[in-house]
Amino acid sequence: MSDETDITALQMAYAARTDARDAEGFADLFTDDGELVLPGGFRIAGREKLLKAVRNMPPGGRHLPQPGAILINGDRAQATSRFRFLPEKGAEMTGGYEDLFLKTARGWRFTYRLNRVDEPSD
Repeated sequence: MSDETDITALQMAYAARTDARDAEGFADLFTDDGELVLPGGFRIAGREKLLKAVRNMPPGGRHLPQPGAILINGDRAQATSRFRFLPEKGAEMTGGYEDLFLKTARGWRFTYRLNRVDEPSD
């Protein structure tokens, strides 16, 4: 597989593992010091905090990721992508991600992921 394919697969796994509330699998997508920034600026950094965040997520909903642009520079990469989120109740949400990656001995991993949610339209 190509690096682009591997990174896209990592982005898709993020959605699947989030929706499955698979804390271990989710944390494995990040480097040990990886950071996730949620809407509103809430930062979750490091494996233990990533595990705790997924374990504490309320159940329900489905993420529909959409591949985006990927720029690879050696063992580092950056990407942007979009998503739709279908909650069990309430209105659909859309947004995007800004990602940084590192190619490790275990393959590509997130070092940083910024999650932005679009403002609802009228």
